[in-house]
Amino acid sequence: MPTDASQPFDGSTQHGPAPNGASGAATYLIELDAELAAAAEGWRKANRIKSTNEALSELVRLGLLSEISQLHDLVASIRNSIKK
Repeated sequence: MPTDASQPFDGSTQHGPAPNGASGAATYLIELDAELAAAAEGWRKANRIKSTNEALSELVRLGLLSEISQLHDLVASIRNSIKK
């Protein structure tokens, strides 16, 4: 739990670097409705991913990469319109 009582606990915990030198990881407790959970489970199976945790981590990674790509495309579009 956070030590600052003014900050609500969001279910996340931060872990430092792993003993083997690997980078740290964060653990989050999330709640999915039945439809989203079923979709994630179907995606996990379709992609032959062993655990739900791995599948959700990959889905978050892919979503973030998609957002970054869209932002990059927007910036490139603005740059191109300024050059004209």
